[in-house]
Amino acid sequence: MNRTSARRIIAPSVAALALGLALTACGAGNESNNNSDGDSGSGDKLSGTLQAGGASSQEKAQAAWVAGVQDANPDLTINYEPVGSGDGRANFISGGYAVAGSDSMLSDDELTAATDRCSAEPLQLLAYVGPIAVAYNLPSVDKLTLDATTMSDIWSGKITKWNDPAIAAGNDGVDLPDTTISPVHRSDDSGTQKTFTSYLAEHGGWSHEPEGVWPSDLSGEGADGTAGVAGAVKAGEGTIAFLDSSAALANSLTTAEVAGDPIELRSWLIACPSYEDANQASLVKGYLSYVFSADGQQAAADEAGIQPLDEAALSEATAQIDAIS
Repeated sequence: MNRTSARRIIAPSVAALALGLALTACGAGNESNNNSDGDSGSGDKLSGTLQAGGASSQEKAQAAWVAGVQDANPDLTINYEPVGSGDGRANFISGGYAVAGSDSMLSDDELTAATDRCSAEPLQLLAYVGPIAVAYNLPSVDKLTLDATTMSDIWSGKITKWNDPAIAAGNDGVDLPDTTISPVHRSDDSGTQKTFTSYLAEHGGWSHEPEGVWPSDLSGEGADGTAGVAGAVKAGEGTIAFLDSSAALANSLTTAEVAGDPIELRSWLIACPSYEDANQASLVKGYLSYVFSADGQQAAADEAGIQPLDEAALSEATAQIDAIS
């Protein structure tokens, strides 16, 4: 049996997520952690340094979470490095990160390696659901609609001009320029990229295997991380890119309306169920307790526009966090 797919309980919609079906992890406890300030659970303040990193799409949510935990624990430093999902998972496996953020779950091979690192199967906790935006730079066009098939043809290089009949067909009355399209993709191993190409494969006839790494036989402009993608769109007329909606909003990018189903990004936090260093375990536990509290979810929603998990999902997550030792 494919172990990754066996553990991948992914809800088809936010409504199903509200039932708590979309959170997967290993190990469980029986009591929910109600701490919302990220302390150790005993009332003691946390101190030390927690090294984490991964998905750049999580950067704004992480800023809210880190601030919430550090404000309550002045002697605690949390470093979250937005290096991308692939590097985040790799650094977690190598022991460089105590916690990794990722827009996709561990692959079978990664799960095996992470289990070796943790001496037990790691926790994979769904932290939030948020939309992926499709941003573009056409100064003369402030309203645009694209469907999955058209986007698939843009990123695969079949559609190369903004006034292509396939784009015009979905944008009646819009004066589309005869400008060359410059599709931007991630140059790093990106969970956002895997989610986007999975969406195109399901809805738009994308013929390549959905992966975090961009297909080598396709052209386009590669950009490193979410910040790099946003910068490429701002800098280049005719560009189009996919990125989490909070980054598009923060960078004042113009976004297209996606015809059909929305593109939903599910973002995860990966941790060990136990750590050799007791203080490190306390830091991880305190940090995750805040992330999966109502206060932590609301802070991320306010900062990054994510869809908070409901009470049942939070209880399921905190039961597993309580078991970290």
